[in-house]
Amino acid sequence: MKMGIYQITSAIHDIKAIEESSQKFLQKIQKISNIEFYNINKEEFNKYYANLIFIRTGGTEGDFKNLYQDIKGPFYLLTSGDYNSLAASMEILSFLKQKGEKAEILHGGKEYIAHRIEEIYHESLNTSEVIKAKLGVIGKPSDWLISSDVNYREVQNRLGIELIDIEMEELFQQIGKKYIPFNDIVNEVMLTPYDDEELQKSLEIYGAFKLLIEKYDLSGLTVRCFDLLKAVKNTGCLGLAILNSEGYIGTCEGDIPALLTMFILREVVGVSGFQANPSRIDIEKNEIVFAHCTLPLSMAKEYTLTTHFESNLGVAIKGALPLGPATVFKISNDLKKCFVSRAEIIENLDEKTLCRTQIRLKMEKDVSYFLVESLGNHHLIVLGDHVEELEKYFTEI
Repeated sequence: MKMGIYQITSAIHDIKAIEESSQKFLQKIQKISNIEFYNINKEEFNKYYANLIFIRTGGTEGDFKNLYQDIKGPFYLLTSGDYNSLAASMEILSFLKQKGEKAEILHGGKEYIAHRIEEIYHESLNTSEVIKAKLGVIGKPSDWLISSDVNYREVQNRLGIELIDIEMEELFQQIGKKYIPFNDIVNEVMLTPYDDEELQKSLEIYGAFKLLIEKYDLSGLTVRCFDLLKAVKNTGCLGLAILNSEGYIGTCEGDIPALLTMFILREVVGVSGFQANPSRIDIEKNEIVFAHCTLPLSMAKEYTLTTHFESNLGVAIKGALPLGPATVFKISNDLKKCFVSRAEIIENLDEKTLCRTQIRLKMEKDVSYFLVESLGNHHLIVLGDHVEELEKYFTEI
């Protein structure tokens, strides 16, 4: 059994002495266990569920805090107790707990440490075996989504989802191939009246999504779509609308919590939902208006193609949804809370100051939630009453 180990040492200590002491410590653990340690860098750290961080000396707290920005938990802090390493580990543990991270100090007798490391190794294998899906994160969350960061390891542990980071540059390269995967949905879209050149470019973005899905074996993706406006003068709205209609899931603005919410909808209900912005709230009537520029085409009773709202570029969806029962759903970025409510779609709107698809809903739960404790901006709307199934799913993860 091999386990990666990332070592942190204060520069004020005698490095040669630290190296000698640390190697003896690690060798003793290896002799009484089946674990073989190998050194890793921070880029390698994030590739696996469980690695060790060897806090070799005191004075390393600041170094760890800087490292923390680039790595993901859980955090297993190995310490020998020499050179004030335990004291530093305790300060780091307190820091991690304040951040809500899963963290533990591995310290004590060599037999205890070896046994605990073996347990952690087997726990990591069990975690990696429950992967249900791989989802792509193209770019990163848009700058305005300041509450949408997630812990990738926790997502894998709780939901069985492996999140795979993909650079925007790779998406641009795939767009450059001008690939369009024709199918019934695409053929239908191409019959919809719109500017042929803009539609062609938008479908090439959809084709690029499909190439990345095939390359990384993805069940869906989210994309930092506003970067497309400058790079290719078009949007991902139509591409996401098609993906969400053909069995994949897709969200815009790099919104990972929305992507995970969409994944749960697909798991529980069997369809994707409408990712939308709350745009206007009427407390007295307990009503809310949602709007956005993409919509699963399969949700619309009818739709037209138009431009993206903020930029007036590319191809967006202006759809009308069936009036009647709906469910509003969103999970928090830390996966600890969810909002789910029955609702009634009572009107499709056509206002110039909102994103292209616009619906007014009568909520069952108090709409003051959106003003007092909302779980971020985007929420997901799905047709029909699915509250009980979603609440049950969430309590079981």
